[in-house]
Order: sequence, then C-alpha cells, then structure tokens
Amino acid sequence: MTELTQTYTAGRDASAEMEYMLRVVGLHYVREYRFAPQRRWRFDFADPDHKVAAEINGGNWGQGRHTRPAALIREYEKLNAAQMDGWIVLLVVPEQVFSGHALTLWEQAVNLRESEDQMPY
Repeated sequence: MTELTQTYTAGRDASAEMEYMLRVVGLHYVREYRFAPQRRWRFDFADPDHKVAAEINGGNWGQGRHTRPAALIREYEKLNAAQMDGWIVLLVVPEQVFSGHALTLWEQAVNLRESEDQMPY
C-alpha cells in the first residue's frame, strides 16, 4: 500500500484516490452503483459480483450530510437494507482512503466473499 499512498497529490479528492487505488491494483468496482433502483440508493463504490461496497463519509466532523439527524436516519435505512440484502458495506473517511486502509478493507472483504464462494454448503 505504501507505493499507492505516496502517489497522492494535494489536489486529489478521496473518491478519486479510492478509484485510482482500485484501478491500479486491478480490483473490480463500479462508481455510484445503484443497488436498489426502486429507492435510488447508491454506493460510492461497489463490486456487485461480490456484494462489497464502500461509502466515503467526508463531512463527519463539520456540518456534513452525515451529522444531521434526518440524513442519518435515511443513511441508516439504506445501510440496513443493504445488509439485509447481503452486502458488506465499508464505511470509511477520507483519511482512511489516503492511508490505504480503505483499500485494505476492500481487499479483505472481497477475499472473504471469495472464500465463502469456496465453502461447500
């Protein structure tokens, strides 16, 4: 991960950085994936084949969307619906993207899903 995080430049935002990292290491993803079209809910990043998603929450420390009660209720409704549908949803902040931790979590989630696929049920 160190090589990837060293490529960060001051002008790059967290979503662009996450996309860059996923692309460089060759992991499948879809930006702004609509997982429940009837509700218009989207994930910032998703791998529909493995049902792994990431939400980058950047406004946590100020007056961002994820600090207001009404918005939090809607966000929780979305996350609960995703989990009930079998999604692993990673909630990360920009610092975790820039450090490479978000990418590590994504890789772990995909590996978990691939190991589940190997399990004889």
